[in-house]
Amino acid sequence: MERYDATVMNANEHDKAFVKDFLSYIPVKIVPAAIGFLNIIILMKLLPPSSYGIYSVVLTLNLLMVQISTSWLGQAIFYVYPDYYLTQRNFFQGECLKLNLIAMIPIALIGFVVIINMYHSISLATIGIIGFVLLSFQSLIFALFQSSRNIVDQAIAAGGQSISQLALLYLLLFRNHGGELSALVAIVTSYGISLILLMIRGNASAFNPTINWSLPDREFTKKLLSFGGPMCIWFFANYFYTFGDRIILSQMTTSIAVGQYSAFRDLCTGMAGFLTMPLLMSSHPLFMAMKKTNCKRSEIENMIKLNISRVLMLFIPFFVIMKKFGFILINHYTKSSYTLSDLVMILIITSILLSSIAMYVHKGLEITGQTSTIARIAVMVALFSLAANIILGKLFTVIGVAIVGVASQILYISWVYYKVRDLIRPQIDLSTVLRLSIWFILVEVICKLLLLISVLSVEMNLLLQLTIILLATLTMYLVTPEFAFVKKLLHR
Repeated sequence: MERYDATVMNANEHDKAFVKDFLSYIPVKIVPAAIGFLNIIILMKLLPPSSYGIYSVVLTLNLLMVQISTSWLGQAIFYVYPDYYLTQRNFFQGECLKLNLIAMIPIALIGFVVIINMYHSISLATIGIIGFVLLSFQSLIFALFQSSRNIVDQAIAAGGQSISQLALLYLLLFRNHGGELSALVAIVTSYGISLILLMIRGNASAFNPTINWSLPDREFTKKLLSFGGPMCIWFFANYFYTFGDRIILSQMTTSIAVGQYSAFRDLCTGMAGFLTMPLLMSSHPLFMAMKKTNCKRSEIENMIKLNISRVLMLFIPFFVIMKKFGFILINHYTKSSYTLSDLVMILIITSILLSSIAMYVHKGLEITGQTSTIARIAVMVALFSLAANIILGKLFTVIGVAIVGVASQILYISWVYYKVRDLIRPQIDLSTVLRLSIWFILVEVICKLLLLISVLSVEMNLLLQLTIILLATLTMYLVTPEFAFVKKLLHR
């Protein structure tokens, strides 16, 4: 895979690099997302909602620990690594590994105590902490590879993790009738397999850290902390108000209700990642590079607007499909006890869409180094989310936390927009909104007309509706400028 020096790329090279990386990141995300989606279906089919609820809460705690302890390193790597890549790459990697280890230890001890107090299970706590350690190192190495556009090795590691997850879930749940602990063992083991693949592939390419037993270099640590420290707070706060609702919900209602809510949210999050993460992963290093090369403000704003348009155009058809067929699919392929009301499903999907857009709204603050502002806003939104979830969660349980999820995203986007509007103003392309509105109206009208055709069976009617939605979506992608690069590639 071709590497780059962010300080020498011009605007045209940014565009070419984005297209190339977007397509390259599709297998990095498509394989894991597809298998991850299948894994959730398997878990919903083989585990009762109560077991899924415990499983999801432990994994969420696992990820929250990564956010508060070591996520700052990943973000600092995107900002600082290009300056070290050509001359001091091995030193940079070694210092990051030491910092990662030091940051993990206190959080691992706290997490162990928290899980034991919640579920009174040493086994759950132990496997949760092992997962945290493996995931922390995996995230660090992924960040190093992503920053240097080492995409092939990421794809191999992600594929190995996904396939091993599927195989282990089959062995431990289907063959041996395991519960939530077996599911966690399968997931955590797959983290280990992915990490091993990253280390093997890294030794063969561009990962060869210089490691010694001295403390991390003080000036180096200060440089990373100055950028990544506030981002660590932001990541933790953002993850809390996005996914922490299930932890709060677990203290207010049964594990069954937590499992029902978490399972559908995980399904939608997995599908959203399948659609939007290649876009984010390919564009994030390029946003940083554009700022370092002093691109015009208008160029960065246009790229943000273009990516928001792409997110909307990828997400709205998914929204419609999940609204029309999500309930039916869950009933058909999983236990009926996992069903949710239409209102809760709409709220969950809306909050995920807003979360995807928020990643671009705050880019202006992120690439100008104002990460402390992002962190402060995220903390205030997280506090709002905590208080609102406690109040509405007690009053309305699942519906309450779903409402808070949407409100938290709206509050974050509005607050960030107010702060960033004079730096790099994020915008929504009105022509994109118009095209999506026309698409939505046409699809709804045609689907309603199909319901009037009484000679069709219910199954055939649903299949025709799904086919029409998919064809209309494909047509929209082929005739819109946001996805013009796809047409160019198809013509080659």
